[in-house]
Amino acid sequence: MKNWSLRLAIAACSMWATVASGQSFVLDWQDPPKAGAETESMLQSEGHFQNTSSKTISILFKTDFTNVVAEHSMRMCFGDYCYICYPDSYPEDRDPFVMPGNSGEKLKAQCVPYGAKGNSTIVYTLFDRDNPSDTMRYAVTFLVGTSSVRDAEELDVRVGPNPSSDVITLQGESLRSAIAYNLYTVEGRLRRTFAVDNSTTVRLDVADIPTGTYHLMLTMPGGEVYRQPINVVR
Repeated sequence: MKNWSLRLAIAACSMWATVASGQSFVLDWQDPPKAGAETESMLQSEGHFQNTSSKTISILFKTDFTNVVAEHSMRMCFGDYCYICYPDSYPEDRDPFVMPGNSGEKLKAQCVPYGAKGNSTIVYTLFDRDNPSDTMRYAVTFLVGTSSVRDAEELDVRVGPNPSSDVITLQGESLRSAIAYNLYTVEGRLRRTFAVDNSTTVRLDVADIPTGTYHLMLTMPGGEVYRQPINVVR
C-alpha cells in the first residue's frame, strides 16, 4: 500500500473559478488543504462566494453530518457572520444571510476537533430561500491528526485515457460511494471539483484545464482520501 503526503487536511468539494455554481451563485474555493492536529483549536479553509444575479438573495443552507466525527464541531461563516452547524438543525431555524445582487463575500468552513482524531466530511447545500431550486452543493473534508493519502489503485478504479486532452473516464464499483472528486496541481492548489453522481462510471471534463500533471483526490465515506495522478496534454 502506498501512502502519499497530503499537505493540508481540508479538501473542499467546490468548483474552481466559475464552475461550481447554482443559478445565482458561484463558489471559488481558494485555500488548498492543510494538515491539522487534533490539538489545534480550529481548522479553517476560506473561499469566495459570489451572487452573480442582479437581485438580492437570502441564503439558507442544509448540512449532512453522516461522515462527521461525533466530537468535531462544524461552522460555516459568510464573512464574519458565523453559524454553528448541528446534525438535526433545520435551515429555517437560522436567519438567512442576505447578499445584494452582483456582490461577493468570504465563505469559511471551520472545524473544532476538541482533541479527537479522525476524518470528517460535511456536505453543505446552499439555496435561495425565495427560490429553493437555486442550489449549490459542496463538501469539505477535514483530516484531523493524519496526513496520509492512499493510492487510488486500492479502490480498483480504472482510469483512461490518461494522458487526455478532453475527457478522462473513471470506472469502478467503489465510485458509487465517492463523496468528492477534487483536482489539485502538484503544488497542492485546488484546481477543480467535479460533480458526484454515485455512478460506477464518472466522466471528468478536462478540456479547459492547462497542460500539466495533476492529483485527483477521491474522498470516500469516513473521510478516506485516495490519489490518482492525472496528466492533461494539448
